[in-house]
Amino acid sequence: MYPISVSPIISRKIYEDGIAAYKEKNHPCHHLIQWQIDNNFAHIHMPEPFSGFHASLGIIFIGLNPSITNGEVTPCFSDNGNFEDYDLYFRTRFDNKYRDNKGCPLFFLRNGDARKAKLWSSIERFGKNYINPGFKLGEHALLTQAVPYKTTQGYLGNSQESARVILHTKKFILEILDTPGLQVVVPMGNEAWAQVQSLLSFRNNDNLGLSIMGAMGKRFKAITPKGNELFVVPIKHMSYPPSKKIQSNVGDLIVKSLAV
Repeated sequence: MYPISVSPIISRKIYEDGIAAYKEKNHPCHHLIQWQIDNNFAHIHMPEPFSGFHASLGIIFIGLNPSITNGEVTPCFSDNGNFEDYDLYFRTRFDNKYRDNKGCPLFFLRNGDARKAKLWSSIERFGKNYINPGFKLGEHALLTQAVPYKTTQGYLGNSQESARVILHTKKFILEILDTPGLQVVVPMGNEAWAQVQSLLSFRNNDNLGLSIMGAMGKRFKAITPKGNELFVVPIKHMSYPPSKKIQSNVGDLIVKSLAV
C-alpha cells in the first residue's frame, strides 16, 4: 500500500465553492456562512476540504461536518489568502509543529492560545490502541467530512436547507472517496453513516438501514460510482467514543480489511 493523498484539484473545487457561497446569496450553502455572521464570528471560516497529508494505511475517517471555534486560526475569508495557503494549512495541520510535547494534536486561537482537539486525540488514541501502535492522523489516515461547511452540533439548516446542502456537496466527498489507494472508510456517528450509505453502492444490503449502534462491529463492502471498491467500518462519533470492547472489535475489522 502506497500513501494516499487527496488531489489538490478536489481541494481547489471546495475552496472555490466556499468563495461562491460567501458571495452569492442563492448558493445552497450561503445560509451556513450567514450562520457564522449571525453567531458573531469575527472571522468567517472557509469550508474544510479534508485534514492530513497522507494515509499510508489507506484509511479515511468521515464525520458529518466540521465543528467550529470562534477565533480559531484557520483559513478565513477576511484573511485574503490564496489557494496554496489554504490547501497547505489543511494538509499539514497534523504535522509535529502543531502538536504538544506529548504528541497530541492541537488547534490554535488568534489570541495565541493552544487547545487540544478532542476528536483528533480520540481518533489517534483509537488508532494507536487498535490499528497501529504508531498511528497518526496525516500519516496513516485522513480525516474528512460529508459536508465541508463548518457549524456547531451538526447544524445544516432546516430540513429543506439541509437537503440542498447535502445534495450540493456530495460531489466533493465522492471525489475524495475515489482517491487512489483508499481502502477503508470509517463513518463516525449516525449522520455520517447515513450519508455514506446514500453515496455508495453496498454489496451486502441486508444490514443497511441500521443505526450506528447496530452497524458497529460489522464490515460492509461498497463501491463508489466510479468503481473504487472500499470497506466501510462504522463507529460511534469519536468525540464520544464507544466502549473499549467495541473499539477493539471495530479496530480488528479495520485491520482485517487492510490485509485483504
